[in-house]
Amino acid sequence: MYMLDAAKLRRLLGSQTIRNTDVIIFDRYIYDQIANLYSRSAAGRIYAKFLLKQVPTPDVAFIIDASPALAFARKPEYPLDFVQRNRQTFLSLRELVPQLIVISEGSPENVKNEILGHLMRSRVAGSISPESATEGKTDVTSSEAVVP
Repeated sequence: MYMLDAAKLRRLLGSQTIRNTDVIIFDRYIYDQIANLYSRSAAGRIYAKFLLKQVPTPDVAFIIDASPALAFARKPEYPLDFVQRNRQTFLSLRELVPQLIVISEGSPENVKNEILGHLMRSRVAGSISPESATEGKTDVTSSEAVVP
């Protein structure tokens, strides 16, 4: 199933519509799949690296770090010990994907400003303006922006 997800993602990113887009925002990208199977075992690491090679590397990728207790309070359908392990696994992904940027927990404004700072220093900076980024404006409608 992980290979099918990677193949679907690769096909989506290769589509004409996506290639003609300046900025694409994913929630989790392929990293949540890698986190689900990631382990310190050699076989798990090899498979994770293989999957990562099947999809394009994003220009910028963030992990928004949050307190497991606060995340659990917000989404109690997952047991707290799962949320704690999941956080550690996501943070460990930097061993395989060193370009992942960890954004520390903070107020929404501080998190937004930290993300914008990284974006403005990245290759995508030419595709966005500080004004449009802070105003949350886009040239696309929400129905055009969301790909199922």
